[in-house]
Amino acid sequence: MIHRSIAQFSGMAALVAAILASTASAFASPPQDPRPDPGTAKSVREALIRFVQRREPGVSTGPIRAQLDVYEIELAERLAGEKDARRKARLVAEYFFKQQRYTSHEDLAHPDNFYVDKMLITRRGYCLSLSAMILAVGARLKLPLHGVASPRHFFVRWDDGRVRVNIETTEGGAIRDDAYYVARGTPPEAVRAGLYLKNLTPRQVVAYLINNEGYVVWKRGDAAAVAERRFKQAIAVYPGLLEAQINLGVVAAERGDVATAERHFQKVLRWLPKDAATTFNRALAATRDGRCADALKLMEDARRGDPGNRLLRRYADALAAAVLAPSSWEPYQKSLVARSATLRKGSRLGRGLLGHYFGNPNLEGTAVIRVDRSVAFEWRYGRPHPRIREDRFSIRWTGHVDIPSNGPWTFFTVANDGVRLWVDGLRLIDNWKRNEGALDQATLPLRKGLHPIKLEYFDHTRFAGIELRIKRADGTRALSAGALRHIRP
Repeated sequence: MIHRSIAQFSGMAALVAAILASTASAFASPPQDPRPDPGTAKSVREALIRFVQRREPGVSTGPIRAQLDVYEIELAERLAGEKDARRKARLVAEYFFKQQRYTSHEDLAHPDNFYVDKMLITRRGYCLSLSAMILAVGARLKLPLHGVASPRHFFVRWDDGRVRVNIETTEGGAIRDDAYYVARGTPPEAVRAGLYLKNLTPRQVVAYLINNEGYVVWKRGDAAAVAERRFKQAIAVYPGLLEAQINLGVVAAERGDVATAERHFQKVLRWLPKDAATTFNRALAATRDGRCADALKLMEDARRGDPGNRLLRRYADALAAAVLAPSSWEPYQKSLVARSATLRKGSRLGRGLLGHYFGNPNLEGTAVIRVDRSVAFEWRYGRPHPRIREDRFSIRWTGHVDIPSNGPWTFFTVANDGVRLWVDGLRLIDNWKRNEGALDQATLPLRKGLHPIKLEYFDHTRFAGIELRIKRADGTRALSAGALRHIRP
């Protein structure tokens, strides 16, 4: 009888929602607290509503509650009579992502993707906000749904103690196993410590929401102090929330408190040693602190640890822009010039670059080392070195380039196959793929003096060759091979 009455009533769900929405203001009592604290909410549903009230004091919450009630009624009808737990989990996903047509959007800073009243209109959110709405509906139906986090990600899990099904809210409700999230960068150590891939309590879910609300108000131009209070509150509610530590580190770095920023970042790196966002923010903090060399090294370390990460490439581009800003670049160049004078006094400079030749295309293992006076090789089908085979090899050259005058200088490479070039720690050329004589170039403003340079190359098969040329950007002067230097052992 109960299932039948729900089925009959659910056919009128849209009408009920409309009636409740239109009459809510007539019978809803005014809130006692115009800005209730989501952190004290007893449920995810109530927290979602309180976030809206905190954003807009005095707002009527009747329409929000009515729509969530409709979702509960319709979902209960969909699940009625179904015994199989896995099938139930799939029905939950289908209800929200096929019947209600919710979609995922990657903009975490946009308020419409966070606040539930906007989501109910746009049918759009992101991993956390979509998960929270599903959890809010499921809780009232006493479904065994739990919020689950992985590094900078969130999803819903059906777990009744016997059957465990992960619902991926950014992929239209796709079903994923835990191995999927481990492969995406969730360290096993962090899982064993209970920081990720565990069933979260409703209060811990609210902590994630508080952290993300802080990000929203911060990125929408509100005072950083407001955001910082949100991040701190999130950690107070759930001390294991590493994402809030990252945000606190960024806020501290932006106000110039690099020491405090580093303390927050180190708490994250203890469990996420290869985390791209944390490494980028450490690098950015080092840039603000005038430590450009440290910043560039941090970013290169991160890219080496996760070479296929597209997000890291965007971070690296952003960092390069920050380092090249006059406020950072000029002091950095002056420090390099001062170091240049020290190198010259030591009389340890030799002509040419130090070449490390590897018998594989990955710059790995034991290398054969020699000094190359220039980099202008056309091996064709031959060996690059008597002890290195003719195909599938790689080389790393390191040293300095002696720039004779201040100004913009252009670096050219012609390679068959892949090539990467760094000057002053800045990655200028990154064409690490199979090519047939590809020409790449990049220009950098440099001061007179010695500048660190690193050139990497790999050959896959068949024709092999690489050339490095350097000249002033206006074309008035080209550097000879004599401008290349290495430090003698």
